[in-house]
Amino acid sequence: MKVRLLLIQYLGPARQVGDLRDEDPVGCDEILNHGDGRNLEGNVLREAGHVERHCGDDWSSLITTRRCIP
Repeated sequence: MKVRLLLIQYLGPARQVGDLRDEDPVGCDEILNHGDGRNLEGNVLREAGHVERHCGDDWSSLITTRRCIP
């Protein structure tokens, strides 16, 4: 039997999806999915259904404020 190592690619919402507002993130790229390691950036799927690209402080605040979690 071959064992596969699964890595986290996307982060999910910190609350139940039914409790989210339109502007809340439903999914975010994992913090190192994009960028060069110095300039953090990634995509965010909002509850309303649109995808946004964020970078810098806007991007890192989604993770550090725990709006997107594993």
